[in-house]
Amino acid sequence: MILKLVREMTGREFVQKLEDKYGNLDKLDRLIEKEPENVLYPLDREDWFYHLKHPYVTVKEKKEHLPASLYNGKGRP
Repeated sequence: MILKLVREMTGREFVQKLEDKYGNLDKLDRLIEKEPENVLYPLDREDWFYHLKHPYVTVKEKKEHLPASLYNGKGRP
């Protein structure tokens, strides 16, 4: 059984989460320059700008979790 977790937040909360993760946009820009192979940085930057302009849009964060009991705690099913 795979557990699917969905968390809803506003664009404002999402921006706060990005600020907690990266600090500010300048730091994220430096990371993009330093690690251009990381495709998540530009996506986070784009999302950051979008949600600054649309702070009340609902954002869904989805995660899937495979309980350890299903794979005997070995790290793989």
